[in-house]
Parts: sequence; structure tokens; C-alpha cells
Amino acid sequence: MSGEPIHFTIIVPTLDRERQLGEVLEALVRQRYPREAFDVIVVDDGSARPPSGAIAAFEDRLHLTLLRAGGKGPAAARNRGAAVARGEVLAFTDDDCTPEPDWLAVLDAAARRSPGAMLAGRRRNQLFANPYSAASQTIGSVATRHFNTASEVGFVSSSNLAVPAERFREIGGFDEAFRTAEDREIRDRWTRRGWSVVYEPRAVVNHAHEMGLASFLRQQVGFGRGAYRFHRRAGIEGGSLRPDPGFYARLLAQPFRDRGWVGGLPIASLVVLGELANAGGFCWEAGRRTARQVDR
Repeated sequence: MSGEPIHFTIIVPTLDRERQLGEVLEALVRQRYPREAFDVIVVDDGSARPPSGAIAAFEDRLHLTLLRAGGKGPAAARNRGAAVARGEVLAFTDDDCTPEPDWLAVLDAAARRSPGAMLAGRRRNQLFANPYSAASQTIGSVATRHFNTASEVGFVSSSNLAVPAERFREIGGFDEAFRTAEDREIRDRWTRRGWSVVYEPRAVVNHAHEMGLASFLRQQVGFGRGAYRFHRRAGIEGGSLRPDPGFYARLLAQPFRDRGWVGGLPIASLVVLGELANAGGFCWEAGRRTARQVDR
């Protein structure tokens, strides 16, 4: 890479979130990065109402493209955008995440320090008052700190991820069979190639995912199902569930560190409920696979 700014293509899959998508695009307008050095591809994954209004509001402020995908999930939508991207580096975020103004500048510096690496940024919750969103974020934040060390990055999120375009295409992109855990799966394939993964906590996106109890539980069940498929694909003890006591100890302690005993108790309770739902999703997916094998 030369001394010129790295050209990024930012890829944002979206589904029925036109208002939030507008906030994402506004955050990209505010990037402290040369406007000519990045473009944005929004991939509509089958919204009931296409986000044409949000796109039209930013067409003269961003180098912006809208693509349609076939409703096959975010992994397929990201691949659709990557297939036509012009950037040297692909930067992925979601339609409920607003990058900080220095997001691309931080990723540029990290890409220069670690050429060819997958870059994993940090996601920060913006909905502190929503207990379900806070609990979901707590689980993700603790996983990031627990599994990412100076020597190994074991947890990445596709809501804040940057990869060299050439290597992304060489490895085949995201596995479209995954609707969750696609980020874990591509990280696993990436490291099996001997390619490095770098955690850059200064590359921040702000996450604002409004949730209620039902949507929180659906999310966690989905994560568990994705985890089972990932374990099977990666050959981890035949897909078995392997609890990490250290992770769960940190997970239970974090709400109290953040909010004290009174404020932390309801979040900790939701974290426990979420982890039970996650385990239930894992077992459900395992049971479905066993039933299919018996039917044969």
C-alpha cells in the first residue's frame, strides 16, 4: 500500500431499517477521511419497503451504491457488495451501527501496521437504558475482552470488521450457509490459512439495536444455533458444547462493575437468561441434525 490514503469500500447490509440506515450514512459523511478515498455499498436484503429515501438523501454526499440481494441473510448480502467493491480494503458494518468519525482513519493506520490482516474493531452500546440491548452488548463486550489477547484474536464481529479485498475474495467471502456466527466461521478459515487477525479497539462503532424480551431471546437462540454449526464446521469435538468457566465468571461480574449492585442485577439476570437461550439454541440445532441423520 502506498503513502496515499487506502481506498475503502464500506459494505452495509440492511433489512427494514431505513431510519437507522440514514443515521449510519450520516455517520459516514462525518468521517475524518478523504471523501475520494472511500465509497459505500448498501445491500438491501429484501426489505418490505426498499430504503430508496435514505439513499436519495445521501447520493450527493457520498459515493453511494444501492444493491438488491435475495433475502438470504447478511452473509450473502455482504458477499453481494464485496463482489462489485472497488476498494483495496472492505470495511463491514451494520444498519444499526454508527461509526465514530475517526473509524476509517484508525483502520487505515492499523492496515498499514499489519498488511494483509483481518482487522476487528470494537462495538459500543448506545442504548444504555434498554436492559435487553445492554445485556446483549455485555455478552459481546465480555467475549471480545476475554477471547482477544495480545497473541490471539478469538472473537470478531461482522458489524465492525475490515479485510483486504484480495484476500477476502481468495478465501471465498462469508459462508452464506450461516445466518449467525458467519464472522466466527470466516475468522476460523482466515487463521487456518496462516493469515493474521488484529484487534483494534480504537476503531469504534456505536450499536443501537432496540430490543425487547422476545427479540433478545430470539437473538441468543440464533447465536446458539450458529455456534453449533460453526463447531461442526470447524471440527471442534464433533460440535460439542464446551463452557469456559473464566468467561462466565467475567460475564456475570460485568453488569455489577458497570452499574453497581442495584442496577447490575437485572442486567445480570438477563445475561443468565440469554446464555441459557444460547445453550438451548445450540442443543436445538444439534437435535435437528441428529433427527435428520435418523431419518436417513
